[in-house]
Amino acid sequence: MDLTVKLHETIDGDEILATASLDALGEHYEAEGRAPRGGWTKTEAGVVPSGLALARALRALEAAVMETVHEHIDRAATDDV
Repeated sequence: MDLTVKLHETIDGDEILATASLDALGEHYEAEGRAPRGGWTKTEAGVVPSGLALARALRALEAAVMETVHEHIDRAATDDV
């Protein structure tokens, strides 16, 4: 099975906004992550805000998938009783 995570990054005022989406397990998942654009050195500015926003979006996506998995585990546990 091949799965594709779609990532998109935009500038939203003083922040970088990253969105992540995934179709899996019969569900559609969407999540976002944000990071401030300012306050970084010239060297950091090209990588740190973007990396933070992307990592936060992916972490939120992981949390959403885990929530679905735990719901199925809980349902299976009550079905067996």
